[in-house]
Amino acid sequence: MTKKNMIQEIQNQEAQAYLRYMMAQQWYGAEDSLTERLRSKWVGIYQLMESLGISQDFYHPDNQAALEIRNAMAEV
Repeated sequence: MTKKNMIQEIQNQEAQAYLRYMMAQQWYGAEDSLTERLRSKWVGIYQLMESLGISQDFYHPDNQAALEIRNAMAEV
């Protein structure tokens, strides 16, 4: 696996984790135990990315879907 592939996989995992977190927050609320566990998982991946200097892939379909959920929740 090349360095580029590793970075893409980390970005992919972060995007998937963020989408799962946003979906849980939308469905169950921010204080739900599942939402809190998914948030912890996403934050762990995000912190790893920050420490390695890897930026988020904002064009990843999962990140796009998560941002739509976040924006919809902000409008309520």
